[in-house]
Amino acid sequence: MSLQKGEPVEELRTSPWAGRVLDLDAELQDFTDTAAALQAVDLLVSVDASVVHLAGALNRPCWALLAHGPDWRWLHEGEASAWYPSLHLLRQRAPQDWAGVIAALRKRLAAWSPADTAEIVDNAAQPTPTQALAALNTGQDALAESLCRAVLVCDDASLDAWHLLALALKRQQRFAESLAAFDQALALASEPAFRAVVLANRGNTHQAAGALDAAVASYRESIALAPDQPNAWSALGQVLLAQGQPAAAEAAWREGLTHTAAPAGLLNLLATAAQRRGAVAEAEALFTRSLAHDPHSAPTEYNLANLCHDQGRLAEAITHHRTALAIDPGYMLAQTALLRALQAACDFAGTRKATVAVLSGVDAGGDDPLAGPSHPVFPFAYLALPSTRAQQRRCARQWVARQLAPQIARARDIQYDPRPAATSDRLRIGYLSSDLHAHATAYLMAEVLERHDRRRVEVFAYSSGPDDGSETRGRLIRAVDHFVECSHFSHEV
Repeated sequence: MSLQKGEPVEELRTSPWAGRVLDLDAELQDFTDTAAALQAVDLLVSVDASVVHLAGALNRPCWALLAHGPDWRWLHEGEASAWYPSLHLLRQRAPQDWAGVIAALRKRLAAWSPADTAEIVDNAAQPTPTQALAALNTGQDALAESLCRAVLVCDDASLDAWHLLALALKRQQRFAESLAAFDQALALASEPAFRAVVLANRGNTHQAAGALDAAVASYRESIALAPDQPNAWSALGQVLLAQGQPAAAEAAWREGLTHTAAPAGLLNLLATAAQRRGAVAEAEALFTRSLAHDPHSAPTEYNLANLCHDQGRLAEAITHHRTALAIDPGYMLAQTALLRALQAACDFAGTRKATVAVLSGVDAGGDDPLAGPSHPVFPFAYLALPSTRAQQRRCARQWVARQLAPQIARARDIQYDPRPAATSDRLRIGYLSSDLHAHATAYLMAEVLERHDRRRVEVFAYSSGPDDGSETRGRLIRAVDHFVECSHFSHEV
């Protein structure tokens, strides 16, 4: 029986033994079908693939054929799996030595009978939602998915399995499948408190998928069932902010304060909003209140440090950044901002030390973007450091992997025709900048914008920075045909 999927199926169909093998390719539409097929076989033999994890999660006998440098989950030696009692591992003894693996397989098959694995299968524990949760908590999203599906084969009314499956799919950015699993979980969730949790997590998935209206609806439904959810109030306000409704976002956060016994996060968000409005004293008071509730919050210390820096209070900014790093030594946003504050304070010894820390933090991730800092260094700021092109590229990849991965995944599905619409004879040019105010970049660009030939060019300016009401700002607005304020837009917009 063959469970092979994809292009290699054609190799089987044109091979001399095709008529001796039952090809299930057409019948296997998802992991549920594959799980059912595994229940009908005495033994699975496979290279390292998802079906091996599924067999292990289902506690079905499996022999896995492993390359000399296998995936880390299989470790580097031993014939037993640390994860699945029903698996036996056949390893290459040297790179590319598949002949040795096949020879060992033939020898083992010659002496094997189904009874050899029956005791292992009978005695090993069946997969549980607890195992799936452990896999999620250690970043093993595909394994968590397999475990959940294995549980659901035996019990398709497992609320925990559907909920964890939805979370595992969301983490893999398979949003449509995740939302379908959330719907299954909600159909089973009758207890209000847990239903509220599922709804809030569904809201997070809608938000990640760019469906902001649906996210707001999920968060509000969740909060109606259980108002004491600071994370749900926080997420609701952030989505409203992304929709260009800053006043509604602040109102949501303030209402959340009246319901929760853990207000630190909401106070931090309100402080940031007040700072964005220019209400510096209010923002500082809110940051201080937030730290009184949670004195070990590195992000709040970082935000307060930035406020002090903007006010020219460099010594206080440096102190708060160092406090943030004492709480979380890997908090690279604080490390980068500390470097900027030390430079402004002309603390040259501190600047050299902070520069080394930032460069080392980026390099520690190597070539895997997701192995870099969880709070990546902003690439534009990194350009000012003594770094190579390779380091700058590494920094940029880390930033994109952490900050923009969902947006990039969705952008691949956008159907875009680059040909201009035939609505005008003029060339349309757009300029996007956060510096369209009294800023050195604006001083340099103003005349460039003014000198476009308006008979031949239609000029757009998109401002993602503050409106300082300056004369320079007014000049830039007059210099273009269309001036668009987009500082409140989300990445999705």
